[in-house]
Amino acid sequence: MKKNFLTGLAILLPIVLTTMIVMFFVNLLTKPFLALTTQIFAKTGLLDKTFLFLSGDQIICLISRIIVLLILFAATLLIGLLTRHFFADVFFTNFDRLIHRIPIVNKIYIALQEVMHTIFKSDKTNFSQVALVPFPHEDTYCIGFITKESLPEGTDLEHIELISVYIPGTPNPMMGFNFLYRREQIILIDMKVDDALKFIISCGIMFPGFK
Repeated sequence: MKKNFLTGLAILLPIVLTTMIVMFFVNLLTKPFLALTTQIFAKTGLLDKTFLFLSGDQIICLISRIIVLLILFAATLLIGLLTRHFFADVFFTNFDRLIHRIPIVNKIYIALQEVMHTIFKSDKTNFSQVALVPFPHEDTYCIGFITKESLPEGTDLEHIELISVYIPGTPNPMMGFNFLYRREQIILIDMKVDDALKFIISCGIMFPGFK
């Protein structure tokens, strides 16, 4: 009974978690535009009938999200296409410079820009090593990923040996914390980054070697 339950859980949990993560980003991307599209459909009255177990409002909301995602996808492709031409490159360069001059906004924009460049333009993995670090207090340990093994030049000698470690959340590893640890606080473990991510996303069920 226990083995059957764990096997079923190991099969269903990745599906459920993947669905939850995908829906989180779908809601995040479509929510700002959802009110406009739903109002348009509500005024036309084309989708006010029930279908199977879905009400008219639910159908409008579902189709609105699909349309918004398609529009965002098309807009992203269009921007990528335009940036390959000189006039668009000049436009976005000037726009980038303008954003960099706006107080407060430029800090957020630059930080997000650097993160996106690191994720999508880096040829090597962003996590160099899997490690155990004390979190949330010294008596417990948590899996973390080393992101930088030393602070930039110019750092005072007291803190130059601090190592940057990203601690992902469970079951969504994209939401986590970033801490600086002393080298002696970190325990390096022989685990691949992919295996560590599987372990985290499955809430500890899918440990390397799990069958």
